[in-house]
Amino acid sequence: MKKLRIIILLTVVAISFSACEFPINYGTGPLTGLGAADGWTVESGTVDSDGRATLNGSVAGTSIMFTISPLAVGEVRLQFSLFDMANNKTVTYYDGSTNYIMAEGGYEITSITETTVSGQMYVYDSNQTFDGTFELTRTN
Repeated sequence: MKKLRIIILLTVVAISFSACEFPINYGTGPLTGLGAADGWTVESGTVDSDGRATLNGSVAGTSIMFTISPLAVGEVRLQFSLFDMANNKTVTYYDGSTNYIMAEGGYEITSITETTVSGQMYVYDSNQTFDGTFELTRTN
């Protein structure tokens, strides 16, 4: 019986630690790329009424795409699971020829006005990292 209690206690502790989320430390400068995306800097961005956002970069033909749904102030943690496709949150980086789906990190929408959406992002995969602030122009 004592062994069963210890096993139950260790299981509860393990589940408690796995549910912890650490804060994301967003960069304060303009959104930039590192690693394979070194030299990329956000130049402009748009978001439509459905929340589809595109950030265009300083490297010709490159962009970051993601969906803000619902369009509201707050933080979104990225996640990807084959077992929970309806709740996946990802960011896609297009380098001009290949789409890279990133599911690590997150972004935060910090303000919404009638004409702009502002936020910050820290997303990464094994090849590149994007970190910093952005502003999107609302298109409708």
